Amino acid sequence: IHILVNAGTVEKERGREWTEMVNIKKKAENGDPNAMYSFALFLEHYGIILAAKTWYLKGAALDNTLCMAYLGSSLETLNGYSMHDSAMYLGIAAERGSDVAAYWLGKAFFNGKMGLSSTVNECHTSQASKWLTKFMEGTCSIKHFTDERSRKRALTDASHLVAMINCKRCKAGDDRRLCVHTELDTQTGILNCDQE
Repeated sequence: IHILVNAGTVEKERGREWTEMVNIKKKAENGDPNAMYSFALFLEHYGIILAAKTWYLKGAALDNTLCMAYLGSSLETLNGYSMHDSAMYLGIAAERGSDVAAYWLGKAFFNGKMGLSSTVNECHTSQASKWLTKFMEGTCSIKHFTDERSRKRALTDASHLVAMINCKRCKAGDDRRLCVHTELDTQTGILNCDQE
């Protein structure tokens, strides 16, 4: 690929992207945790998941919050190696102010994922509500959601989960994911449960 880029056989935009990734990989290999995050994200985008996890882990070991947030969320999403490690990384990144980590940690508490108990437990319900609300209110100091469409989809999801947590009808049920009492507030874009 490098030879094709240098020969001009590959279109300029693709060539530029490749050259940029080669430079980022070099920085990552030299110990730059921000480059490790960028390279991991690139690998994940192209479906090279195990290699991406390796770079997220290397960045997390160097205390990079971005790597911790995405490592935690990708492990949760992909049912990765260690659910407890995933929860740990999400917790650290969320405490540091990552919006991505707050969203995924709230979802993990709600769904009883990653070794966390089901939200039928009142403590876990309140933790789910706390982290999802923090994400929804925009009070997270580190904005890791860079794609607006993904952020809006996550906001809708988070508001739905919080509405279900607060729904009096659903609280009686064992599976809050079955809540059908939500209505969209057209002014705020937030889903609210019928509280009656």
